[in-house]
Amino acid sequence: MKADLYHMNFQYLDFGEIDALDKFHNADVAVVDMSIHVQQASLFYHIGMRENMGMPETIILLNDTDPDFTLSVKVFSSLGDVEKITPPICFCFVPRVGSGAL
Repeated sequence: MKADLYHMNFQYLDFGEIDALDKFHNADVAVVDMSIHVQQASLFYHIGMRENMGMPETIILLNDTDPDFTLSVKVFSSLGDVEKITPPICFCFVPRVGSGAL
């Protein structure tokens, strides 16, 4: 198996750099850290863009410091269980329980 791994700083994705957008939206699997609150809206947008492009495999990492928010992300990530969505959305939600940032 041949695999390429890219680490992408949020600023490049948020700024809309063409190379960053291309790599993120076309990756077979994206691992997204949603722990920084000010980045979450933009990351949700880009995750949605991946879904629209037929690239639904996304792993969401989250430092669990706010149970209400964590529940909302978990509900969002469970939408992949809905059989009517084509292609099916595949999320893997990985919460980290703790009091501080990663």
